[in-house]
Amino acid sequence: MTAPEPEPEPGEEERASRPLAGGCVVVGLASGAVAAVFAVSQDAGIVLVWAAGFVGLYCVARRPVSDSSTTPPPEGGAPDSDDAAGHEATDAEGGDAREGMSIIPDPERPGRWIVNPHYAEESQ
Repeated sequence: MTAPEPEPEPGEEERASRPLAGGCVVVGLASGAVAAVFAVSQDAGIVLVWAAGFVGLYCVARRPVSDSSTTPPPEGGAPDSDDAAGHEATDAEGGDAREGMSIIPDPERPGRWIVNPHYAEESQ
């Protein structure tokens, strides 16, 4: 049997809305300041709006990017060379047969490609 969840206290809902209320107050005060500048001079109000937009855009552009969405580094060490990344070295003549596909440009028809599928030979 599980215990019933306690009912939220009356003050909890107010605490959750306080950041939103603070933001509304800031927006209201900023709107009042812009309206006052527009009342004095329309040109000054336009310059103020442009300057505020530029400053806001500059602040957002200068904010550091979060590293939380980057790909984590690989678990193992770095490969010996770029050619051997994830593959073992093989001879060009008698290399092991791998499944894959070769896509090369067609020399006879520019803009076209030749696709050659490769199938690994079944060893018994």
